[in-house]
Amino acid sequence: MAAALSGAPADATAAPATSFPRWAGCSPRRAERPERAAEAQWWQSRLAAADEARFTAGHGARSRRAALTVELPADLTAAALTTLPAAFNCGPDAVLLTALVSAAVRRRGTGTGLLVHLEGHGRQALSAAADVSRTVGWFTTQYPVLLDPSAPGSGGTGRGAAVEALKAVKEQLRSVPDGGIGWGLLRHLNPDTAPALAELPVPDVRFNYLGRLAARDAAGGELLDAGADAVPLGHAVEIDALALEGPDGLRLEATFSYAQGFLAEDEVRELARLWREAIAVLVRETEEGGPVGATPSDFPLAGLSADQLAMLEGDLAGLAEPSPTEPEDGR
Repeated sequence: MAAALSGAPADATAAPATSFPRWAGCSPRRAERPERAAEAQWWQSRLAAADEARFTAGHGARSRRAALTVELPADLTAAALTTLPAAFNCGPDAVLLTALVSAAVRRRGTGTGLLVHLEGHGRQALSAAADVSRTVGWFTTQYPVLLDPSAPGSGGTGRGAAVEALKAVKEQLRSVPDGGIGWGLLRHLNPDTAPALAELPVPDVRFNYLGRLAARDAAGGELLDAGADAVPLGHAVEIDALALEGPDGLRLEATFSYAQGFLAEDEVRELARLWREAIAVLVRETEEGGPVGATPSDFPLAGLSADQLAMLEGDLAGLAEPSPTEPEDGR
């Protein structure tokens, strides 16, 4: 897409394997497959009681869009995108979302979780025959997820609250079936599952981590800046985070688009400030302690529960400590 906007010559040898019309035409059939339809029960059980976890009680969508952009300094950018993901064996999105949940709960003043729409690239393989990796078109996936850092099941280590929150959010993100691609299929293309899913609470916050992008890949900004009113506001708050590689290094930028007239700029600026503060707290807690510990999804083939994993880690930690009756020099 960036090459097309920049006027670069097309690569005749790189033809797409699946055209956009063909991919779209096959989607309804994929939505009705039994293994896909079975996911509907998971979505219902997870989201049925999520109404109180919305940020503004569902208000603000379809309002006029306003936006403010915040930038993380180099040290917090490096921590959020590299250091913390390595320590917790997770992606940057888990770090940024954990901070967002913390900020939203503090700003809202009630509850412990946040119902949020997550947006992704949407090019997951729906079948082996459908390769859209080189197909030009707007592929996207958007699905709701309830993130609650207070929920048990991550294998707690007794570390700080922020550390345990990130571990919990990491597990909740990994529990989403097939990376969330099935939600849209079942909600919009399967007539048997669509009615029940349509009754579930709808998030009023959307989050999208766009990854890293060099300035030259932004096609002069045409891919990133389409104007405040170019895309209708579908939520009270929409956050788009992007790591830009510039001459002075990597910087994480987050644009908070919000419902003008329903949310004041000061309210959204405070949300952004709390989000940045929550990232800093995560960094501090991680640096002050030892290893943060694994979570059950790190060992998908073992089938360990959080309690079993915590017990195993405790046993291994005991083996690493010298016996109190054993001379330190081994004699």
